[in-house]
Amino acid sequence: MYYSNDILGSVLPDAVQWISLGVAAVNALMTFPAIVLVERLGRRNLLIVSAAGIIASLLVVAFGMDNDHPIASSVGVIIFVAYVSH
Repeated sequence: MYYSNDILGSVLPDAVQWISLGVAAVNALMTFPAIVLVERLGRRNLLIVSAAGIIASLLVVAFGMDNDHPIASSVGVIIFVAYVSH
């Protein structure tokens, strides 16, 4: 989340302030499903799903940065923020 503005700003340099707002919105919105899912799935299972999503999203970010695909990196960052919120 700390470098999300830098990574996403490389794709849309004129919209950095909107990117920051979007990252905060994804973070806030994804908190609510976690509240419901913690009762249904349990903490351990939710942690496993979140860890798998975080690993997958960071692999997408790494692929995008390594191969000069800023859109792939941007998608990976948004997915990362969504899974960290759990």
